Amino acid sequence: MKEKTLKNLRSEIDALDNKIQLLIASRADLAAQVAKVKKESNTQSAFYRPEREA
Repeated sequence: MKEKTLKNLRSEIDALDNKIQLLIASRADLAAQVAKVKKESNTQSAFYRPEREA
């Protein structure tokens, strides 16, 4: 197995960081959509729900 160079490892980290940023942006978009739907439907649900924690 070929040993990875520091440059290769950093490139892999950068690629993962980009994927993480895209996922976080997607999650934020979905959260905004949830907020909009809740506001439009006048849903009175609890903000904090311990069962949803990881």
